[in-house]
Amino acid sequence: MKRAFNIISSVAILAVLAAFTAGCRKDLLNQSPTGELDAGAFWKTENDAIIALQGAYADIRPLFDRDYYFDGMGEYIRTRGTSATNGNLQKGDAYQGATYAPSGSGQTFDKMYRYLYGGVNRANYVIDNVNKMLQTAAPTAVPGLERVVGEARLLRGMIYFRLITLWGDVPYIGKTVYADAEVSRLSRLPIAQIKDSIMADFTYAFEKLPVKATEFGRASKPAALAFRGKLQLYWASWNNYGWPELQGFAPSAAAATAAYTAAADDFKK
Repeated sequence: MKRAFNIISSVAILAVLAAFTAGCRKDLLNQSPTGELDAGAFWKTENDAIIALQGAYADIRPLFDRDYYFDGMGEYIRTRGTSATNGNLQKGDAYQGATYAPSGSGQTFDKMYRYLYGGVNRANYVIDNVNKMLQTAAPTAVPGLERVVGEARLLRGMIYFRLITLWGDVPYIGKTVYADAEVSRLSRLPIAQIKDSIMADFTYAFEKLPVKATEFGRASKPAALAFRGKLQLYWASWNNYGWPELQGFAPSAAAATAAYTAAADDFKK
């Protein structure tokens, strides 16, 4: 009996050891992280692109959700309360400490300036990576991916529109930035050149976005057309009435007429 028990025990031990050995993996310490998705494992599907776009929307939306503060551009307005707090973009930090007076507002919007370029980089990150996906995408996936690029370019155009509205000539960054050294020596570009880049973004968005978005919160063709028309009207007004605060800006009656005409043409669409 004792011998039989020993045999059974030995067999059981061998079975456990065999199971344990079979369950071992030579690459046990070389696993993909489960808490954070590696960039190499992302940007594979259209859903990946949409998830990244939604992140860009979330990051950029707070730059535009308190535009009532800019009523000060027309008539002086005081803002109070907790709608702009320090240290949190989602709670209005981009607007914190600025002067909402009819003139000189750009001088005190240092936080807004920083956050706007953060939004540019977030949009560029989506645009660059989805454009890489488009190079090898199946034909059926192309429209959806181009739509994502269109939305990201719409967001980028909106940000640069705000930048030139507040500061005129500004640096232009059209790619993802990974280190400060890449942009530390950028100079400001003429506002006309920035305007053309914004118009290209709005036009691409208009061409690629659907007439009506079925998903809540995503932009559609009318949004791109509206921003394109607004940009044309701003450009027409600057050229028609001048911009004395912007050094080196030379108004052009011909440019004003062309922009007004383009805005009217867009309205007909």
